[in-house]
Amino acid sequence: TRIIRAARYAARLNFNLDPESLMQIKSKIGLWPWNWIGSNLPNEAPPALSTRLSMELSLLFNKEPWVKAITNLQEWGALSLLDERLQKDQLWERRISLGNKLGTQLLTAFISGAKDPCALSQRLQLHNSQINYLKQATDIKNYFLPIIESKEYLCWKPSRWCEEIEGKNWLPEAISLVICIETPLKVPLLKWLKE
Repeated sequence: TRIIRAARYAARLNFNLDPESLMQIKSKIGLWPWNWIGSNLPNEAPPALSTRLSMELSLLFNKEPWVKAITNLQEWGALSLLDERLQKDQLWERRISLGNKLGTQLLTAFISGAKDPCALSQRLQLHNSQINYLKQATDIKNYFLPIIESKEYLCWKPSRWCEEIEGKNWLPEAISLVICIETPLKVPLLKWLKE
């Protein structure tokens, strides 16, 4: 949590860490005791740590220049504390900006790029509604995978899109998250969402 706080303050006050502080951060990341893998249950994380991490990240996205703060965390290697895919992610800024335009919570849009966004959202003890949006976005993405591979969707009329989306009772918030993760279906889903 202190590493996230350092990124927040550095972004807010526009300063860089001195080499010794940066070395301490990288050392602590290397000693991180909870090496999270997909088979770990989210509730195995210490509850106080989960709550504090979530709180620090929420403050980062709601009150700070988040682009600079997340850039700091990525440069320091600190996003690996959350998820290795987020650490390597080069599209996070575009995903969060698009999520912001679509009314998605910034932290949720950020997490949607994780290897297992549902597990990470549970681990961070996000609100149930955000966890459900991420679960449903994963379901939507999985539903459309074979359709994307077959390119069947390329000849769909708007009425077919409405049937597919509305027939499954998918929530607009979950559709927004699918749009944020840059699938080939971004344009038709965005068109459905707007209309």
